[in-house]
Amino acid sequence: MKIKLLTSTIAFTVSILFWGQIFIPTVRAASGYEGTLIISVWGGSTEEWFRKSPAQKFMKLYPNVNVIYDLGGMSARYNKLLAQKNNPEIDLFISTGEVVFAASSQGLLSKINKNNIPNMNDLYKWALPAPEYGAAYGAIAEGLCYNPSYFGSNPPTSWRDLWREDVQGKIAVPAIGHSQMPQFITEAAELNGGNIYNIEPGLKALAKLRPAAQTYFYTNWNALFNAGDVVLAVDFDYYCNIMKDSGSKIEFVIPKEGAWGSVQHASIVDGTENKEMVEQFINILLSTEIQNSVAYDLMNAPARRDIKLSEDLKNRMAAGGDSLKHVDWFDEKYSSKVRSKWTEMMKETVAPSWAGE
Repeated sequence: MKIKLLTSTIAFTVSILFWGQIFIPTVRAASGYEGTLIISVWGGSTEEWFRKSPAQKFMKLYPNVNVIYDLGGMSARYNKLLAQKNNPEIDLFISTGEVVFAASSQGLLSKINKNNIPNMNDLYKWALPAPEYGAAYGAIAEGLCYNPSYFGSNPPTSWRDLWREDVQGKIAVPAIGHSQMPQFITEAAELNGGNIYNIEPGLKALAKLRPAAQTYFYTNWNALFNAGDVVLAVDFDYYCNIMKDSGSKIEFVIPKEGAWGSVQHASIVDGTENKEMVEQFINILLSTEIQNSVAYDLMNAPARRDIKLSEDLKNRMAAGGDSLKHVDWFDEKYSSKVRSKWTEMMKETVAPSWAGE
């Protein structure tokens, strides 16, 4: 949507000597922007944080701008971006790194003017997977969430624990359309002699799992977990923390092979008439104040190198501290090219087994 720039206007009367009195010019300033800025982002805790933290700061600076949200899962929002390619309604697109590569290859994203986003100079390398198209404001880690009462003295420590006989029918795994499915396939392949370029061993291994739930958000398995029907789930560290804070008896572990890192990336939609304003919003996202909020309020790993985390937060946030040394970064540029093919392979070879066919 279009934001109108309100340039400074100066109303004045020419100084003249009249009846012995000098008339001095008067200045009336009205600098800023007005209109609507649309952010495409996930709902739930992420949306709530955007409203309370970066958007609030942005609207204090630009009170004539109304920030509204286009909410939903990433696949649905990306498809909307594709459909609106020639007449985009969205200004700022929040996604994982893989979608940045997919969207930029489709001409959906605008290259940034880095001079308008000086805070990009203070970021970790992982926050800049495609620096010409913006930056990540945070990162999360996907690992294992588990019921400590069920496992007792033998808690899960490895991705291989998903194949334990005693958890079959009691696990929650990413749905086929989940943003982390390429990582899941690759991890399964690597555990069984394959790799990202040879996923057949991974598909065969995944077909042996018997999930109780296939999920996109923790809300898809939260109730099952509290009821004891799910005892082990593949999900993000901050989702596990949300559940724990809500009273669930749950723990998170980084598998010994490493958790899967996922950036939370901010990109400018190509064709927006508000490009400069989006750049300013991104710069706010990367400011010290908001990056502290990323860590302490959203429980994401902050993108800025100068954010200091408390020991308590480091212990709670798997993706936090030590520059994510326990996190594996997958080749999302490659997975963006093969995702559709892999999705079809999952539907043909794994989905029937997961459905009990």
